[in-house]
Amino acid sequence: MSTDPKAAIAQMEKIVSLCKRRGFIFQSSEIYGGCGGVWDYGPLGAELKRNLRTAWWNTMTREREDVLGLDASILMNPAIWKASGHVDTFADLMRECSLTNKRVRADHVEPQDGVVMKYSGATSPTGWRWDRTVSALLKNGEHIESFRKRIRALIAQNAGESAGKPEEIELLNEEKIDAVNGSVDFHPETGGALGEARPFNLMLKTYLGPTATEADVTYLRPETAQAIFAQFKNVFDSSRVKVPFGIGQIGKAFRNEVTPKNFTFRSREFEQMELEFFIKPDEAVEIISGEVAGWSEGADLSEPKPNWGWQMWHRYWVDQRTKFYEGIGLGDVLEYYWQTSDDLAHYARACVDILCEFPFGTEELEGIAARGDFDLSAHQNAS
Repeated sequence: MSTDPKAAIAQMEKIVSLCKRRGFIFQSSEIYGGCGGVWDYGPLGAELKRNLRTAWWNTMTREREDVLGLDASILMNPAIWKASGHVDTFADLMRECSLTNKRVRADHVEPQDGVVMKYSGATSPTGWRWDRTVSALLKNGEHIESFRKRIRALIAQNAGESAGKPEEIELLNEEKIDAVNGSVDFHPETGGALGEARPFNLMLKTYLGPTATEADVTYLRPETAQAIFAQFKNVFDSSRVKVPFGIGQIGKAFRNEVTPKNFTFRSREFEQMELEFFIKPDEAVEIISGEVAGWSEGADLSEPKPNWGWQMWHRYWVDQRTKFYEGIGLGDVLEYYWQTSDDLAHYARACVDILCEFPFGTEELEGIAARGDFDLSAHQNAS
């Protein structure tokens, strides 16, 4: 995989083009200009996707006696998302470009070098006037005239027809402010100065019923996990299973990504394959078995044991998922990142990210988290 950004972009363009020509993936609503961050799977793509779903479902549910299936609805009572914390905390920190109002995730802004240019506003022969003081970054190696042309075009695009032609816009009171090195205060695409980071909730809101009031608000689910937790008791009672056992589900999820990118990797509508596996707490295991088996290097993970504690179960599922990826031919291209205490979500005891190399970098395929009893307790207390 090339580390050259231009080569990576060129490679991704070839992949996207190939997927379209061969009927794997099309841009959604393409004849109407597309729909950002949403993709349709063509004839071959639908078959490939179905094969992957089937392989996962067989491995994770049908071939196991300790895992059951669930197919939950996309729309759920919004109280579920309140109890899970999604309403209050399912957000990315976003920063807004002062030049175009475009938003970007705060953690996606790469350091840039250049000279900060400041303008007190802009005017055009149409009588249009823009009274806003803005700053933008003249990147190292960028010619000043190319920079001005780019800024005019961005202002015109943002202002609409009233601003007239971009080349006729006059930038007012240009001033060089300062040279910067490694700055993360400018939009990576527009170069405009970025505002303070603010949380942006990623859930897609909709309404149930004939009226569109706050009382009718619900959400397109941003993940499949919460339905599993909400239906835990029904599955447990109706199936007469014993802990430890798991519930698996495959289904659509939706996230209002502000900057969808990297083809299908970061999109607004996608499909998740999820397993939640429920175990006895270590305290109960110790009472029943007289001891709790913790993880040690070289421990036998081939067959679960009654005295396993949460660490052994977590390692077991990392091992099981590794075998799955090896079975579909991805074993040689995977990496593993064991999250540190600084990385972990507030509910997690441990988490492993399984990573894969893409032209745009090494990114996460899936996460295997030891969530404790956070989710079940949250829904038990709120319902």
